[in-house]
Amino acid sequence: MGKQTELNNFISSWFSPQMLLLESRINDDLLDKRREIDEHFMDNFRDICALACKKQENDTSDAVSYISYSILQINFLTKKPLCLVETFNEDWYFSEPICELYYDPFRLTTPLYELYDEACSESKKYVGAINRADVERLILIALNRQINGFTELAKNALLTKRPSRFASYTSLKRKNLSIIVGKYRGKFKTIFEETGEKII
Repeated sequence: MGKQTELNNFISSWFSPQMLLLESRINDDLLDKRREIDEHFMDNFRDICALACKKQENDTSDAVSYISYSILQINFLTKKPLCLVETFNEDWYFSEPICELYYDPFRLTTPLYELYDEACSESKKYVGAINRADVERLILIALNRQINGFTELAKNALLTKRPSRFASYTSLKRKNLSIIVGKYRGKFKTIFEETGEKII
């Protein structure tokens, strides 16, 4: 049996069913633990706003026009925080970030880490046919399927908690602020606009 046949068998008989179970578990968690998830996200949001405020107090940092949440695939594979959170002025990519920190949506990443470990163990049954790089490619596919889940997580938190309730946000020097989510150096989606506190 060739490598591709073995890989296809691994995907159909084990990985795909496990991924469906994982997605069901994550969806249940997002519903059952929504309050905890919202608070965890907004704690990070307060922190990035407070950090930007401090930068603005200590130097001549520009007004913040973007808060971006970038999914770092390489961080996932090394079990580091999944999201790089950055603030930018109105030039966004064409400027240096005003400040940055990290955020890990653990309700999404913990089940994925478990699937990764289980897939590495299961793949050992296919000696010589499936290697760690194959498993990493599959787990990144699973991660990509969860980016929409993270986007919805962030939108729900912002809708429930409303940024204007937080002093670190209201104290922030802003200019038509938008919150955006996407893959690092990839496509981003706007999920919040300051005008009217609009969730998109």
